[in-house]
Amino acid sequence: MLTLTPGAIRECFPFRAPFTDEKKLRRLLILKEEVQDLNNIGYSCHVIFNYVSMTFAYADQKFQQILGYDVDHLLIHGVYFLSNVIYPEDIPSYLLSLKKINQFLFNLPPSRRKDYQVSFDYRVKRMDGSPLRLLQQMVAIEFDENGNLMYSLDRLTDITHWEKEEETVLTITGPDTTKTLIFYPGRSEAIKRIFTKTEIKLLRFLSEGLSSKEIADRANISFNTVNTHRRNMLKKAKVKNTSELIQYAYMNTII
Repeated sequence: MLTLTPGAIRECFPFRAPFTDEKKLRRLLILKEEVQDLNNIGYSCHVIFNYVSMTFAYADQKFQQILGYDVDHLLIHGVYFLSNVIYPEDIPSYLLSLKKINQFLFNLPPSRRKDYQVSFDYRVKRMDGSPLRLLQQMVAIEFDENGNLMYSLDRLTDITHWEKEEETVLTITGPDTTKTLIFYPGRSEAIKRIFTKTEIKLLRFLSEGLSSKEIADRANISFNTVNTHRRNMLKKAKVKNTSELIQYAYMNTII
């Protein structure tokens, strides 16, 4: 089973800043403007996540009221704290959501990345052991000069009272409604299982623009075997051509 570790999250966000800027962090602790950008839909708290150190740089005191844990637990242990409180069954969807967020944001021009708000939900265990469903709303609030992510501001809202299915849903919204994204990571994981490890490897080669002959040389298999795999993948994805197949793979976070 997947575990939630700093390394696992680093893989989700390859475009992270190489170092933090403490002056910028101090400015970010003045949250008024950014907090207003996040819809307040329930009892919630705010945190700032540092993508370089994979730790939380800030958490308000409402965190303890919602989850029961002392704020210091979060600030000291960071991702390791999350790994202990998020339901193990929800960790694959959590990590897939992070990968999808990274993919979406870094397909945008750097100047537009702060314009989009992310939200997704998952289950956690309160300190008393009782279940809680959290809605995590995130806005990227600081990038370095190269456009790499440094900090995000996240609102964590208790939505246990919502009448919703257990399935995690990721949404990304912004000013351009044509770029709105709704993603079901649990379904994506099921879709991923229809492809073999070899097929996923070949999908990555195809996404790099390699021909069947080049893939055959790289994978040390025959040209005919590559083409057989390609035909099988088109059938599994129910698409017509390689371009649609690659798009399908990206949309479902298979590659």
